[in-house]
Amino acid sequence: MKLVEEKVVERFEFIRKEFGYSYPELAKLIGFDLKGDTLRKAISRGKLKEIFVLSAINKLDVSHAWMFHGKGDMKSSINNETNIYLEKDGVKIYINEIIKFLDDNATLLEEVDDNYNTWIQNKANQKMFKVFRDNNIEYKVVVNNSLEK
Repeated sequence: MKLVEEKVVERFEFIRKEFGYSYPELAKLIGFDLKGDTLRKAISRGKLKEIFVLSAINKLDVSHAWMFHGKGDMKSSINNETNIYLEKDGVKIYINEIIKFLDDNATLLEEVDDNYNTWIQNKANQKMFKVFRDNNIEYKVVVNNSLEK
């Protein structure tokens, strides 16, 4: 798994304190069966996994650009997916349509992949949202809590 840079670890610790989370509370929010002591050690050693940071900022509505690049406000400015879309060959698919598809097909997707949360996070980290990352456009992946195992 990819680790984040030292500055990201520092900002991550800042948001933990800013939002008033203990290490166990934040670990529970992040998910992935992460333990509070494991999170504390990862932060103190500067060995924090990117997937944990992505999960936390998505659930806390923290800006991706602020967390990873130190740019803009800490809070995310994206609060409405209705105008965000992907386009290829003149065909647009809106993010809220993708979210609806994922919600409607959650059971099928869980059967295909035993770890749906990891699957969707990996897709976000790979090519699915590469154009957003390359252009420092904020995005977030929200996984319905009912899908957590």
